[in-house]
Amino acid sequence: MGIAEITALQVEDLKAVKSLYTSVTRNLRKSGNYQWDWIYGLGSKLLRFAEVYIASYGYTSIRLDVYAENAAALGMYQRGGYSERGNVRYPFRKVPYFCFEKVLNK
Repeated sequence: MGIAEITALQVEDLKAVKSLYTSVTRNLRKSGNYQWDWIYGLGSKLLRFAEVYIASYGYTSIRLDVYAENAAALGMYQRGGYSERGNVRYPFRKVPYFCFEKVLNK
């Protein structure tokens, strides 16, 4: 099988994502619900969507990096069946990122 890579977003992409996020969450923030995504498991749903999408193209695993101090994300990936494979350090962070991988079902 081939390798899929998710590359860094361009400035235009970041502006579009920010605009979408702002419009989707505006009413939730006004109501005082700042952690709305934790309530609904949005991160887990998006992760599952990515897994199904990648598997539909014949890929057999998915890999990602997560900031070591992001406890919520670490827990979500571990609960989702991801295994830690190592870590990487970036010059702009004092704490490393953990590399995770999940073998996808065929």
